[in-house]
Amino acid sequence: MNKLKIYKLLRTLLLQDPNIKEEIKLKTNKYGNVGTDWTVATNGLSAKTKVYTFGIGNDLSFEEEIVKKFGVKVYAFDPTPRSVEWTKKRKFPPNIKIYYFGISDKDGFAYFEAPQKDNYVSFRISDKKKNLLKLPVYRLGTILKMLKQKRIDILKLDVEGTEYRIIPEILKSKLEIKQILVEFHHRFSGFTKKDTEKSVSNLRRFGFKLYFVSDSGTEYSFINSKYL
Repeated sequence: MNKLKIYKLLRTLLLQDPNIKEEIKLKTNKYGNVGTDWTVATNGLSAKTKVYTFGIGNDLSFEEEIVKKFGVKVYAFDPTPRSVEWTKKRKFPPNIKIYYFGISDKDGFAYFEAPQKDNYVSFRISDKKKNLLKLPVYRLGTILKMLKQKRIDILKLDVEGTEYRIIPEILKSKLEIKQILVEFHHRFSGFTKKDTEKSVSNLRRFGFKLYFVSDSGTEYSFINSKYL
């Protein structure tokens, strides 16, 4: 058993992490750099596949690898300054389009809190307003309308805790989404395992089946049951 699994097991036994198991088994593969990789159900992936990824940070290795493997089209979003700076210094394949706004449960602006360490890249939305960055955000349904699209084959959410407020809004909107890959942040200050349990329960109630949980216990992969 590797260190990540041991850590996950200890946190589960101490009731700090949710004890959530995969429901179904699918043909999957892992793509991206070690430590920033994601597991996706590979059946049906092709040049027609549309991938929406929120929370670029300074890593798009998952997206670059599946573009190379399958020719998918990627729409990547992140308005935070360190990510913007990183993306503008790099050249991406033409199948990857970058947008400098984020996702939330409302349209307009949100306040972002900078990471505590200078060498960290990920900002997070905060309900505080003093001394924070005000950056553009939109609901997922609004973003689809802006890009004149109707469906998402893979939705990847790595949004530093904002997943807990946007998942209910996404599900309520009844958008056409085949797979959802999400990193849950119940280990962050201000969140608990109950937040993740509630989100997973909500996804299941709307017909999404859990097919993968990472060794770390934070990355989850779901598929819409109507595509099974």
